[in-house]
Amino acid sequence: MILLLATGRARAVAVAIAAVVVLLTGWSRIYLGAHYPTDVIASMILVPVLAVAADRVAGRIRLLADDGLPTHLPADAP
Repeated sequence: MILLLATGRARAVAVAIAAVVVLLTGWSRIYLGAHYPTDVIASMILVPVLAVAADRVAGRIRLLADDGLPTHLPADAP
């Protein structure tokens, strides 16, 4: 959501705050024994990669909409 909604300096601040929250949450999951360290590390790697990929896809969809090209099929399409 940060990548989609925030821009410029607000995005950088939001990402920094989110990173701190992620690290603290990951630490608490390991400390409480709810997850293995490998689970937490894998999610810390995988989720940002998927978030950036989703942001890029959303950016392309916005570009298509700005070009006047249809971004979805009409309801009566075969």
